[in-house]
Amino acid sequence: MNKIRLAAICLLLGLVSGCGVQKAESQFFAMNTVMGIQAEGADAKQAVVQAEQYINKLDRMLSRTRPESEIYALNHAGGDWVTVSYETYHLIDQAKGLAMDTDGAYDPTVAPLTDLWGIGTEGAHVPQQSEIDAALTHVDYRNIELEPAADASAGGRVRLLNGAEVDLGGIAKGFAGAWALTSEDATAALLQLGGNVSAFELDGQAKPVKIGIGDPDNVAEYLATVEVRDGCVVTTGDYERYFEQDGVRYHHVFDPKTGYPAQSGLRSVTVLQPYEEGAAADGYSTALFVMGLERGLDFCNRNGIPALFITQDKRMVPSDALKHSSGTQFAFGEFLGADKGYTYEG
Repeated sequence: MNKIRLAAICLLLGLVSGCGVQKAESQFFAMNTVMGIQAEGADAKQAVVQAEQYINKLDRMLSRTRPESEIYALNHAGGDWVTVSYETYHLIDQAKGLAMDTDGAYDPTVAPLTDLWGIGTEGAHVPQQSEIDAALTHVDYRNIELEPAADASAGGRVRLLNGAEVDLGGIAKGFAGAWALTSEDATAALLQLGGNVSAFELDGQAKPVKIGIGDPDNVAEYLATVEVRDGCVVTTGDYERYFEQDGVRYHHVFDPKTGYPAQSGLRSVTVLQPYEEGAAADGYSTALFVMGLERGLDFCNRNGIPALFITQDKRMVPSDALKHSSGTQFAFGEFLGADKGYTYEG
């Protein structure tokens, strides 16, 4: 846990005081990452237990590698319709919508590329172009078809065409951060789910929480801070999972159009959204990284998305919605990167 995020937790959990108020925390492994939850309230311990249970439930439902999961069943159905739960249906529907909104810069069907490159595994390697071309024939969010149940709360049916496979790892943690802790037993909470941080109060008295933006060359140090009230902060970067071959770094964020790790001139993108939009923040951060600075800024400014871009040539560039957000739900905090050679263009 880094020092700025720890300070944020202390600030958040110091908001409420009085007799009978509990503080509770939990750290556990789910969705292929270490997760932490801290909460305060009348029965914070129970709230944290329920949140951890919900995240583990989502992990069992949404995992691409667990044979008992709904996503595994869908990916191995050979194009047949598969009935899925409300959460799975909703998340697949949202993933397809995000892909449409970003013109495929985020695409939940990149699983064949993930498997082919093996980044993050002992088998990581640069595939042959013919292998990449073959994998790309299965990558297209338009291969996802959805049919809602008559009762929307029951989920619906999904099928995948042309050998497509769904991987919701890019937005599942954002979804979990939005809905894992909704108990009235907690009045304030901070969830750190890998690169996703959700901070919120359930009593309507949100105060700003300061979150650190990591240095891509040393994630234990920080280039900036942002402040969020009742929202989430999601970062996608080229330093999270990667390997090097012949002096070239190959990271895990794929460009669905080329089949290669995105060469966009960026090191990281951070997106800020209301906490209930955690899945969208996840998808946007990936899409913006693939788009690059110019296209990404244009997309953010047209859609009012607060975001912070860090480039390979050591520039830090906020979108208009973050640049002009002081005193609102989101705000840029401090620029800490000058001694590391960065410039802030805010």
